[in-house]
Amino acid sequence: MRKNIQNELINKWYNRYKIIKLLCINILLIIIISFFSSCSDNNGGHANTNELIEKALDSINNEKYERALELLLQAEQNEPKNAEIHAHKTLLFALLEKEEECNDSLNLAISFGIDESELAFMAGREFYFVKGNLDIAGKFFAQSHEASKDNPFKLINLGYEYKELGLLQEAFEEFVAAYLIFFRNPQKRENKPFHIPMLEVAEIFQSQNAYDEFILAGELNFQLENENVRRKNGISSLTEEELLQKIQNLREKLKNLIQSKSYKRK
Repeated sequence: MRKNIQNELINKWYNRYKIIKLLCINILLIIIISFFSSCSDNNGGHANTNELIEKALDSINNEKYERALELLLQAEQNEPKNAEIHAHKTLLFALLEKEEECNDSLNLAISFGIDESELAFMAGREFYFVKGNLDIAGKFFAQSHEASKDNPFKLINLGYEYKELGLLQEAFEEFVAAYLIFFRNPQKRENKPFHIPMLEVAEIFQSQNAYDEFILAGELNFQLENENVRRKNGISSLTEEELLQKIQNLREKLKNLIQSKSYKRK
């Protein structure tokens, strides 16, 4: 059941905008964790609920959002603690531009086991595509970041999402946040994904033809390597203060690029 629920959200919502597949396969986010214990003795109710959800998703694909909401509300009457229903309602309310209802459904979905970081970002993304700005979407993006701030792999995934949306400044901040966790916690560098954050920052600058910053980001990536590797590549060790200053320089450069005519939205 959990696998089916996870696939539904990925197929019906992620593929809606062709979001890139997450590269850190070994730390894929668990998007949906549903708890159906309160309805475990009613198999007929489950079947009816699943049918209603399927019809609702079909209505969403056909942009019949009000009909989809009716179906999800019927499903909720059958299983009020069904996390999948509240997750779909969260995203549907975002499409309908109903912020308060979206928040309410999001909180319910989280209370029943949904991953807060992932669902909050998905809601923000729907608002962003509908509205075309960050006024409301930014609130959900901020919630997603707050829920991810101690997990470098979730931060990396958020960076990919922002990058796919063309929000390079926001992507930069997520990648840097993940990088700093790896920098400050050597024990977290056991797997190769620790290289990803600053390499992604380097790619952002390369895409904007800012080659000095591209090289600097590559050099900062070596700060995560051991001393022998750094010495072999001619990279001196930096204190955290020095490193933060270089990151600030990159941040300011990217802001200037975004504000200038040379900025290329991907």
